[in-house]
Parts: sequence; structure tokens; C-alpha cells
Amino acid sequence: MMSDVRFPSLNKRVLSGSVHVPSRPNGVAVVLLHGLHATREQHWMHQWGEVLSDRGYTVLRFDFAGNGLSEGTFEKDNTYTQAEKDVRGAISFLREKHAVQSVLLV
Repeated sequence: MMSDVRFPSLNKRVLSGSVHVPSRPNGVAVVLLHGLHATREQHWMHQWGEVLSDRGYTVLRFDFAGNGLSEGTFEKDNTYTQAEKDVRGAISFLREKHAVQSVLLV
């Protein structure tokens, strides 16, 4: 099952994402990170979300701040510091809402 979600980055920007929840979760989540000038809607991200979810992983695809449907502007928010805050927000979201024990970043 896949659903769209919104969650805060560590700097309080609201990020948009899609979470794939497996029918039998294995307690491990995978966060798929898009590249520069891309979004969570890349075809390969959809495919990997489905494949990994079918194998028991909870998968989160999200738009970094300033990309896709997330708050912010690309020119201002496209920094390593901001990206780290976004990833940490994604991990917090998964731990709080989906009770995962481990998180892999891809």
C-alpha cells in the first residue's frame, strides 16, 4: 500500500513524500533519495518502492526542501546542511509513525 505523506524537516520545513507500507513489515525502512534537479516521482523510485515493499521493507520517497511538492526554494534550500536536516526529519517520521527499528538510506 502506498500513501502520500507530509512531515517536518529538522528546520521545520514541511516535506512531501510517499510511503510504501508492506503487508508484512520486517521492521526495516529504506529511504530513497532523489538526485539533483529531480523529485520523488522519478520512475526508478516508484519501481524500487514497490519491489522493496513487496519484500517487507517500509519505503519512504520524499522531495528534499525546494524540490517537488516540499516547502522551500531550490536556490535557497539546496545545501548539504539542509539535505541532512531533511534526511533526519525523514528518519524521525519513519520511527514515529511506522515503528521501524533500522533505516537504510539509498
